[in-house]
Amino acid sequence: MGFVGCLFTFILIIIIIAAFGSSISAGITTLIIIAAVYFLIVRYTNKKEKEVLEQAESDKEALTYMLEKLHTYVPHQKFITPDNDLILSFDENSKRINFTSKYNNELYDFDKIIVSEVIINEVSVSKTDRSSQIGGALIGGALLGGVGAAIGGLSGDIKAEGKVKRIQLKITINDIQNPNHYVTFFQSAVEVDKDNPTVKSALEQVSKWNSIISILIKREIEEKAENAQVANTKQEEQRGSVADELLKLSELLKQDFISKEEFDLQKAKLLSK
Repeated sequence: MGFVGCLFTFILIIIIIAAFGSSISAGITTLIIIAAVYFLIVRYTNKKEKEVLEQAESDKEALTYMLEKLHTYVPHQKFITPDNDLILSFDENSKRINFTSKYNNELYDFDKIIVSEVIINEVSVSKTDRSSQIGGALIGGALLGGVGAAIGGLSGDIKAEGKVKRIQLKITINDIQNPNHYVTFFQSAVEVDKDNPTVKSALEQVSKWNSIISILIKREIEEKAENAQVANTKQEEQRGSVADELLKLSELLKQDFISKEEFDLQKAKLLSK
């Protein structure tokens, strides 16, 4: 019980004692009035709590319904904000990330993700930037096993200093119309100690999702690099094959097995590939 509650209880006791000091009937009447007021307060409080819970459930159902409207999008993981205002999710198969609100879905390909940033009390404490990943050390084969297989290797615990009022993940997308998406993991009207269980849970969740977004960025960069390498290898093989064929044609021409016209025709075909 807080200070206000203790003070209120003390005042009630004083009133009851004073009422009984006046007369027994006055004391009993005072007890009845206090009990009736207490009953009405509890009933009103319970009603309000029920309404809040029902509204929260309704908001959650609305979000879920909106997400389910995406028939070609199957989220592998999702996070619903505590205020039931947003669902953050991603689909590894279609390689897309989605921000679901009550009114629409905002789908983006992984290569549209630019920055993932953890913000605590309006201060950035961790950041993954696409530009810093290009040309740097990539994760490698671990990513091919899916996002879940790689989180442990990347995730570093996000620390909070002092008391906490808000924990957010800011995801910047390559979209001029709506570049910044804020996902709230914790929010309070008053400052809460960093060791509070709810704050600790929020820090763990935001750390996990920051790692997930980092992995999505890294994996997309790596896959592009691998595809470019495969394409270059094929081009080199094709050039080598053409060179071999030209040498064979030249040898056939030297030995008069084919005419100059046939040589030129076959050469043109090879070079046009």
